Amino acid sequence: MMIQRLKEILGRIEGISAWRIIDRQIRGQELFFIRREVDMQRSKDVRHTSVAVYRDFQEGPNRYRGSVLVQIHPTYTSEEIRALIQQSLDSAQYVRNEHYPLVEPGLEALEIPESSFAAQSLEQWLAPLAETIYDQEDGEGARINSAELFLDEVDTRIRNSLGLDVGYHAYEGYLELIVES
Repeated sequence: MMIQRLKEILGRIEGISAWRIIDRQIRGQELFFIRREVDMQRSKDVRHTSVAVYRDFQEGPNRYRGSVLVQIHPTYTSEEIRALIQQSLDSAQYVRNEHYPLVEPGLEALEIPESSFAAQSLEQWLAPLAETIYDQEDGEGARINSAELFLDEVDTRIRNSLGLDVGYHAYEGYLELIVES
């Protein structure tokens, strides 16, 4: 729905040479530890949508492609989105990158193997992952003071003005450790 709305808005703004929309739906689980004890557990379900607008121009014999990337918040009205994109397009004229092509549709889709994380819910993965982290402590001079473990399931869709429309499903994990020695 958001992608269609953005395409309609982009189609009504003059001066856009090209555009790209990246829409990411992220569902995740997060665990926070102090020593080996769980301090907090939380989940998230968020959407991040970004739009890149491109403005092509020429100065003498040199062709340029200026671009600006903006984040679109789901609560923005159509008028707020249009104003943000128009402002970005105005700013893109000051970016002087040598002209470059955008990705066009046409290549066959790659077959991506299913992740092992798909076998069970993200929440069920947290305990075995945490256990693996703490099993690495040797007990001799260094230990984990605190840790943050994030596991996300991400659906990404990319569309552009040349007709590209691709999507993929992936998992992302992050770990932050504070170690005492």
